[in-house]
Amino acid sequence: MLVTGFFGGFGFAMATFLKLVEVKYVPMTLSYLFGESAWQTNWHSILEQTYGFLNGVGVGVAMACLARRVPPCSDEPRLRRWTEVAAVAFVLLLITFVNVIQNVPNWIRAAAIPARLYDLPSRLWFGTGYAVLALVVILLLFRHLRQRLALIPESRLGKAQLLYLVFLWWVVIGNLMRAIPPFQEQRLITEGVIHLVAVLCTLFALLWPGLLRLPDMAAASITGRMILTITCLGLIATAATVAFASWGTRAIHGGAFVGHAGYHT
Repeated sequence: MLVTGFFGGFGFAMATFLKLVEVKYVPMTLSYLFGESAWQTNWHSILEQTYGFLNGVGVGVAMACLARRVPPCSDEPRLRRWTEVAAVAFVLLLITFVNVIQNVPNWIRAAAIPARLYDLPSRLWFGTGYAVLALVVILLLFRHLRQRLALIPESRLGKAQLLYLVFLWWVVIGNLMRAIPPFQEQRLITEGVIHLVAVLCTLFALLWPGLLRLPDMAAASITGRMILTITCLGLIATAATVAFASWGTRAIHGGAFVGHAGYHT
């Protein structure tokens, strides 16, 4: 928690600073390479994506440290296996649904679909189709508990990769479907960055992980001195990040309000 907390603070300050750099230099660079144009996008969305990336790095660093300093945790014997189905269904079906269902009003406003189909709300049709898909997925997951489906890998690493990639591209495609009607120029950079990040995540998720040799220990090897060291380094890094971001913003934009957000960013 301590490591991820410091990464969260670092990520917010640095992502905001990088956004302010991009606001000035990305349009300038693209205009130089491809010709004069407005080259504007949803810069706040770029900030959110950058911040999410840095948070992910923080979680990865924290987990890598813990994996070598805490004893292995066994899930055996596996009790109440229905909770495994509930966990996967919550991530793949519920989280995606509450986000993707918001596409329907956007499609209606863009006149991509009518508000009602056969005198029933379009939102109801969408929800019904999603419910059918959810039912099939849940039935297959329960079937997998009794007899393994060939699609699902045997190793835990393979299962984690499959879950991650399905969820990742489900969300990416759902987001793209919201942006398509109508797809305008300012969405190109935003959606392009999302697509590029998803492609890189796919590459890293499949090529980077390996089987980790778990430590042979009975208790965690996290000491008070280690926590104190992390705290001191985190505070120093936080102060340095804020100072650098403040100096860099002033050096690039001076005292002028940059725009594209409130004064706090």
